[in-house]
Amino acid sequence: MGDLLLGTVSNALKILKYFTESSNELGLSEISRLTGQNKTTAYRYLCELESNSFVEQNSKTKGYRLGPAVSNLARLSNSGTLGLHIFRQILAAVSEEASCWAFLYPGQPGPLKPLLVFHQGAQQDGAFQKVSPYSSPGVCLFAACDIAPSDVTHSDLNEQNWDEAVSAFRAQGVAPSPQPNAPAISFSAPIFDAAGSVSSIVTLARPRQPSKQNQMPLKSAVLLAARSGTAAIGGAVPSSGDKTKPTRSHLGRSFASENLAMSGETT
Repeated sequence: MGDLLLGTVSNALKILKYFTESSNELGLSEISRLTGQNKTTAYRYLCELESNSFVEQNSKTKGYRLGPAVSNLARLSNSGTLGLHIFRQILAAVSEEASCWAFLYPGQPGPLKPLLVFHQGAQQDGAFQKVSPYSSPGVCLFAACDIAPSDVTHSDLNEQNWDEAVSAFRAQGVAPSPQPNAPAISFSAPIFDAAGSVSSIVTLARPRQPSKQNQMPLKSAVLLAARSGTAAIGGAVPSSGDKTKPTRSHLGRSFASENLAMSGETT
């Protein structure tokens, strides 16, 4: 159910990329051909986009064109808000389906303070404190952006846990918490922009002993959310061959940023 819901969000948003200056109005048949979806599926996606003002239908030609929400998102993105409107929909969907907390963090140096917080489908208002860099979003920020946390305790135990969490991210594209005995399970994954840089980080968390059983695995859910967010902003996931030179060392070791292509969960 979770895969289907987030896949629907991602596939619907992908339709927007087919609208260009030379093709600013597209008919249902054309959209069906471009996306490879049958007309029934394409129409369902268009209805979802239309209900949220991402597209609008020309009453005379019956063709579709970009709606006012796209202009609003462009304005929001240009003002540095990272397209929070569309991320709200993604976090609401994933937090409800996975029955968890969902957080959106900025993918840049500075305090790890959430931009958005959702719990089981509902946005949580109020001031949220920044989290320790010694956390799954901290691992994600360091491993994907080479931004080293400044206040991670220099102990042998923490160094081993940190290295294992960084290695897990580089192998699977999902960062676990480096605190294996923490009361909550937490996973983070990056959302990439069009240049292949990390624009923000999505984190999912829930208690180690949840009240509900047979829940959607958080590792799969955070990967789906990150992919949907990347697609929503026209982002590009770096290929597995993309590498950057290690420019920092952390806890006595230097790392190369590698294997950043997000892969599916195998267990």
